[in-house]
Amino acid sequence: MSNSQSTGLPVWVQERDTVIANDAGVEWREGKRPDYA
Repeated sequence: MSNSQSTGLPVWVQERDTVIANDAGVEWREGKRPDYA
């Protein structure tokens, strides 16, 4: 998960909304994106 706006911080210390906004191309464990609601 990286893009031009990456903070360089590990995913677990970034803001939740930042991580969710930049999750394109992620291979999910269960094969589909989790429901973050």
